[in-house]
Amino acid sequence: MDDPELAAAIEASYNMSGVQLPGADEDELLAQAIAMSRLDEARRGASSSCAPEVSEVTGRSRVLPSGGQSAMDHDRMSDIAVAGGSEVASSRDLGSPRHDEEMQDRDLARAIEASYASQTDSGQLADEADLVAQALRISKMEDESRARVSLREQQEQELEESLLMDQMRAQEEKRRRLEEQEEHVLQASSQEEAARKLMEEERRKAQEQAVKRARVPPEPPADDSSRVDLMIRFPSGSRMRRAFRATNSLSQVFDYIDVDGDESLASQSYRLVCTMPRCVFERDEKTLSEAGLKGQCALLVELVEPFSPP
Repeated sequence: MDDPELAAAIEASYNMSGVQLPGADEDELLAQAIAMSRLDEARRGASSSCAPEVSEVTGRSRVLPSGGQSAMDHDRMSDIAVAGGSEVASSRDLGSPRHDEEMQDRDLARAIEASYASQTDSGQLADEADLVAQALRISKMEDESRARVSLREQQEQELEESLLMDQMRAQEEKRRRLEEQEEHVLQASSQEEAARKLMEEERRKAQEQAVKRARVPPEPPADDSSRVDLMIRFPSGSRMRRAFRATNSLSQVFDYIDVDGDESLASQSYRLVCTMPRCVFERDEKTLSEAGLKGQCALLVELVEPFSPP
């Protein structure tokens, strides 16, 4: 760059605007700034030639003269010198080194102002774009956070439902085991009760058999005049012979059949029948003589169906 002071001023302008200098070439930046300043100067020159105008650098008013001079010449004559701080440049100083220095200072000031305005606008746009991007990022983060919260709540609900199902299954399994244990206890108790009853029944039958066996009289001798020979036939077809005295009772004959008779009669009711002529004998205390049994008699064991009420 030809003028280091001009470049330093532009850089200071960038620093004051809060914008970092890009990595572009410094000469190109200076040229761009000067071009922008001259375009702005031409725009102002198109306005009324006598209108007052405020200087961009000093803030003082100036009046553009009328006549054949260009707008740029009027500005150069009336602008405030930046470097020297003098009031107004006279026409007689035109072309002098001081005049050229003032013109360079004026161009520098306008370039700095244009560059600052340009950088300020672009910085504002950049800030707006950053705000939009940041808002989008925040919105996305909020959506993701809500999605995570919803997913976590769903997972917690599913976990609670799973735990509840596990508890229900555990309770059902516990109830089933308790029922099985109670059933086993009942079965065991029933079996014990059945075994106890069976033992009692067998003991009772054994006692009854012992009593009946004790009641069966011995057979009389063959030459006893009161001897009665009985031929007993069972439903199974088996037969047995036994002699009693005429003074023995019918119940003793039944006791003998219960003790030594056919096992098919166990726990069954029966009666004795004489076929010719037909006579029925029940378990009672009548003697054989009173029942009309004497000598040799054939008796049939006839089962009696248990009585069932209508």
